[in-house]
Amino acid sequence: MTDLPKPPAAFCEAGKAYEASITGRRRPAPIAEQIELVRRMDAAAPSDIAADTATFLRALEQVQAGDGSAVDQPRVRSAVTEVNRRYSQGCGVYDRRGG
Repeated sequence: MTDLPKPPAAFCEAGKAYEASITGRRRPAPIAEQIELVRRMDAAAPSDIAADTATFLRALEQVQAGDGSAVDQPRVRSAVTEVNRRYSQGCGVYDRRGG
Protein backbone atom coordinates (compact mmCIF):
# COMPACT_ATOMS: atom_id res chain seq x y z
CA MET A 1 0.00 0.00 0.00
CA THR A 2 1.14 3.55 -0.60
CA ASP A 3 0.45 6.89 1.04
CA LEU A 4 0.85 8.69 -2.28
CA PRO A 5 -2.23 10.19 -3.91
CA LYS A 6 -3.93 8.31 -6.73
CA PRO A 7 -2.25 9.09 -10.06
CA PRO A 8 -4.23 10.87 -12.78
CA ALA A 9 -6.62 8.71 -14.79
CA ALA A 10 -4.52 9.23 -17.94
CA PHE A 11 -1.49 7.68 -16.20
CA CYS A 12 -3.54 4.70 -15.07
CA GLU A 13 -5.17 4.21 -18.47
CA ALA A 14 -1.81 4.31 -20.26
CA GLY A 15 -0.33 1.98 -17.67
CA LYS A 16 -3.14 -0.50 -18.13
CA ALA A 17 -2.71 -0.37 -21.92
CA TYR A 18 1.06 -0.81 -21.57
CA GLU A 19 0.64 -3.79 -19.26
CA ALA A 20 -1.76 -5.40 -21.74
CA SER A 21 0.64 -4.68 -24.60
CA ILE A 22 3.45 -6.65 -23.01
CA THR A 23 1.57 -9.39 -21.15
CA GLY A 24 -1.74 -9.90 -22.93
CA ARG A 25 -0.33 -11.15 -26.21
CA ARG A 26 1.69 -14.04 -27.50
CA ARG A 27 4.51 -11.55 -28.17
CA PRO A 28 5.05 -8.11 -26.67
CA ALA A 29 3.83 -5.16 -28.71
CA PRO A 30 6.24 -3.62 -31.19
CA ILE A 31 8.65 -1.12 -29.65
CA ALA A 32 6.94 1.84 -31.35
CA GLU A 33 3.65 0.94 -29.63
CA GLN A 34 5.38 0.50 -26.28
CA ILE A 35 7.04 3.91 -26.68
CA GLU A 36 3.71 5.59 -27.41
CA LEU A 37 2.13 4.06 -24.31
CA VAL A 38 5.05 4.99 -22.05
CA ARG A 39 5.03 8.47 -23.60
CA ARG A 40 1.38 8.78 -22.49
CA MET A 41 2.34 7.60 -19.00
CA ASP A 42 5.20 10.08 -18.91
CA ALA A 43 2.95 12.96 -19.97
CA ALA A 44 0.52 12.20 -17.15
CA ALA A 45 2.99 11.02 -14.51
CA PRO A 46 2.61 12.35 -10.99
CA SER A 47 5.63 14.37 -9.86
CA ASP A 48 6.84 11.59 -7.55
CA ILE A 49 7.42 9.25 -10.51
CA ALA A 50 8.06 11.68 -13.38
CA ALA A 51 11.85 11.22 -13.44
CA ASP A 52 11.44 7.45 -13.61
CA THR A 53 8.87 7.56 -16.41
CA ALA A 54 11.21 9.85 -18.36
CA THR A 55 14.09 7.40 -17.85
CA PHE A 56 11.86 4.51 -18.94
CA LEU A 57 10.81 6.41 -22.07
CA ARG A 58 14.39 7.39 -22.99
CA ALA A 59 15.50 3.76 -22.61
CA LEU A 60 12.76 2.53 -24.95
CA GLU A 61 13.73 5.20 -27.46
CA GLN A 62 17.36 4.08 -27.22
CA VAL A 63 16.32 0.49 -27.88
CA GLN A 64 14.31 1.60 -30.90
CA ALA A 65 17.40 3.43 -32.18
CA GLY A 66 19.41 0.23 -31.91
CA ASP A 67 21.03 0.60 -28.48
CA GLY A 68 19.89 -2.53 -26.66
CA SER A 69 22.33 -1.85 -23.81
CA ALA A 70 19.83 0.61 -22.35
CA VAL A 71 17.78 -2.21 -20.84
CA ASP A 72 20.78 -3.53 -18.89
CA GLN A 73 21.50 -0.28 -17.06
CA PRO A 74 20.70 -0.49 -13.32
CA ARG A 75 19.11 2.97 -13.28
CA VAL A 76 16.80 1.95 -16.14
CA ARG A 77 15.82 -1.30 -14.43
CA SER A 78 15.15 0.62 -11.24
CA ALA A 79 13.06 3.23 -13.08
CA VAL A 80 10.96 0.57 -14.82
CA THR A 81 10.40 -1.20 -11.49
CA GLU A 82 9.34 2.05 -9.82
CA VAL A 83 6.97 3.01 -12.66
CA ASN A 84 5.40 -0.44 -12.56
CA ARG A 85 5.10 -0.29 -8.77
CA ARG A 86 3.50 3.17 -8.87
CA TYR A 87 1.05 2.05 -11.55
CA SER A 88 0.18 -1.18 -9.74
CA GLN A 89 -0.22 0.35 -6.30
CA GLY A 90 -1.67 3.70 -7.32
CA CYS A 91 -4.09 2.58 -10.00
CA GLY A 92 -5.80 -0.23 -8.11
CA VAL A 93 -4.27 -3.13 -10.08
CA TYR A 94 -4.25 -5.35 -7.01
CA ASP A 95 -7.80 -4.31 -6.15
CA ARG A 96 -9.02 -5.55 -9.55
CA ARG A 97 -7.26 -8.89 -9.25
CA GLY A 98 -8.57 -9.60 -5.80
CA GLY A 99 -6.91 -11.53 -2.94
